[in-house]
Amino acid sequence: MILRHPAFLLFFISLIIHQSHSSRFASATVDSASELIRIYSTTTCSTGRTNLNSNPDSNMCNSTIEKLISLEKVKLHNTPSSAWTIVNDQVIDITQFSKRHPGGDIILLSAGRDATVLFHTYHPRGVPKSVLDKLQIGTIEDAQSSYYDWSSGFYSTLCQRVVERMKSRNRPLRGNSDVQIKAVMILIAFWFSLFKMYTTELKSAIVWSMIMGVFAHFVGTCIQHDGNHGAFSKMPFINTAAGWTMDMIGVSISIHALSFTSFVGWLVD
Repeated sequence: MILRHPAFLLFFISLIIHQSHSSRFASATVDSASELIRIYSTTTCSTGRTNLNSNPDSNMCNSTIEKLISLEKVKLHNTPSSAWTIVNDQVIDITQFSKRHPGGDIILLSAGRDATVLFHTYHPRGVPKSVLDKLQIGTIEDAQSSYYDWSSGFYSTLCQRVVERMKSRNRPLRGNSDVQIKAVMILIAFWFSLFKMYTTELKSAIVWSMIMGVFAHFVGTCIQHDGNHGAFSKMPFINTAAGWTMDMIGVSISIHALSFTSFVGWLVD
């Protein structure tokens, strides 16, 4: 009966598969630049030494910077044990930092590629350049042109205005209760229509299957999307659970996360 439905089985199988690395797909947008400074003031440098300097503008981690690094070399460092990425033409080593990254180890999805677009779009409040400087190991040698221009000030101004607007309306950037209530309603409607599809006659089942398809669409565009982008909740595990709903409707969350990242990489490569 309903227990044999592929979507039902895929959802619960995915809970087991993704439990071991759940935080990778449970990004949590950093709320403030000061949080990054606080964490990184005592974090480990990319060279393996510990930075105990409380001054966030200190560049003590950069004593062994390699001036120019090719894109091909960056692409070789695409694993959790050796993760390099590119932000604003700076080559940074995120291997150790990924363990302390406020947004979780989803940052490792940028390993081996240009993550400039992801960096800017995931941090609406911005990130101090000093944080990148501490992680920098070099500069990209063969920088590619991009469709995006971060030097105009348009995007930063837009982000600032959005943050101020949300603050003036007393709305958090993530974890809105109305979003979560809407998610519960969508899930109830999805499972109810799925149940009716399996327990009614053919003509009614066809109608219920179409209704289920509509709510499956909302699961993907609302719940999993907000979860995988860290906007569903302030708690990483709840964001992970919201992201898992993608598996519930028959698609792996890794496909969403990786294909999105690959598409962005294609734009900037």
